[in-house]
Amino acid sequence: MESYSCKRIAIKKGKEGVIRLLDLNGRTLFEKKVDAIQGGYYTSEIYMHAFSSGIYFVQLITDKEQVAGKVMKK
Repeated sequence: MESYSCKRIAIKKGKEGVIRLLDLNGRTLFEKKVDAIQGGYYTSEIYMHAFSSGIYFVQLITDKEQVAGKVMKK
């Protein structure tokens, strides 16, 4: 069974963007381009089987705004 994290992030608006997973040092570990983002909640699954246990940050950056959330892998 693969380990994954699903994070729900609210955004106001944007046409396209990037979702990133960062470690505590700010290094980008995962990046995925996303198209056709509409205002509301955005949910994405990030498979974390290759990452160590710990705390990570998820960023969703659009052409209009940037939002972030925290995820923890046990």
